[in-house]
Amino acid sequence: MSILCSTFQDVRERAAKFCSERDWQKFHLPPSITLALSGECGELCEIFQWKGSLERNPNGEHWSPREIEHIGEEMADVFIYTTRLSDICNIDLAHAVKYNTQTNCGKRHNNEKWTDLKLDGLASQANHRSQRHVCFDLVSEVGKLTALFSMHSEEDSGVGLTSWDSVGISSLARHMGRICLLLASLSRFGGHSLAKCVDDKLKKNALKYPADKARGSSAKYTAYTRMLSTGYWQKVTSWCCWGVGVGVFILYTDMIFGLGLKTGFAITTGKGMHQDIVGGSIVGKLIM
Repeated sequence: MSILCSTFQDVRERAAKFCSERDWQKFHLPPSITLALSGECGELCEIFQWKGSLERNPNGEHWSPREIEHIGEEMADVFIYTTRLSDICNIDLAHAVKYNTQTNCGKRHNNEKWTDLKLDGLASQANHRSQRHVCFDLVSEVGKLTALFSMHSEEDSGVGLTSWDSVGISSLARHMGRICLLLASLSRFGGHSLAKCVDDKLKKNALKYPADKARGSSAKYTAYTRMLSTGYWQKVTSWCCWGVGVGVFILYTDMIFGLGLKTGFAITTGKGMHQDIVGGSIVGKLIM
C-alpha cells in the first residue's frame, strides 16, 4: 500500500484538508496549536521516562510491539502539529528544515508549494546518543518555541503572525525545523518510517473524528464514542420495551378472550382455572 504522506507538502495538504472538513479553522490559531504541540511532545517523552534506550536498556525491560507502535503514533502527532503550526504561521517548514541554522529560514512561502523534501530522507541528517537524549533536545526546542508566543499577546499571534517581526519569525522557523530533525533522529532509533507513522496517524484520526460528528466541535474523540454508544443502548432499550409490551398484550388477550394462542407459559388464574401446556396449545381445567 502506497504512503500518501511522503513529503512535507503531502502532510501540509492533508492536515489542512482534515481541518477544513471539520470546520476547525476557528480553533487552529497559532497559540492553541502551540499548546497542543507541547502536550503531544509531553506524551511522546512520557514513553521514555522510565524505559531508557531501545538499544541499551539498563533495566532489562523489553519493548512490546504495541509500545513501538505507540512511539510512532506520538512522533506523528508532534510532526503533524508542527506542520500545522508552520502552515498557519505562513512559514515554509521544509525550507526551515533545510536551512534551520541560517537566519533567513523564516522566509514566508506566501502560499507557494513547499519543497519536495521527504520525511524519511531526514534520518541521515540527525544523530543522537539515545532516545532519551533526543527527548531532552525535543523538550528544549518545544520550550523555546512556546516561549516565543509568551512574548506576544494572543491578539498579535493570529493566523500568519503578521504582527511579528522577522527576527521572531526566523527564530520560530528554526525551532520548528529542529523539531523535525529530532523526530527523524528518534525514528532512526526505533526503526520507524516517519512517513508511514504520519500516514497511519492521519488515517486513524479520520476514524476517531468523523467529519459529520466533529464538525465545528473541539471536543475530544471520546465524546463521539460516548454519543455512538449512548445511541446504541437507547435503541436496544427501545427494542426490549417494545418486545415486552407485545408479549404482555398477547398474554392478557389470551387470558381474557380465551383465544387459545400458543404460548410457552403456564398460568393459574385467580378463580381456580389452571392452564397447562399441551402440544403447545393452552387447555383449561378446573382445580378442585
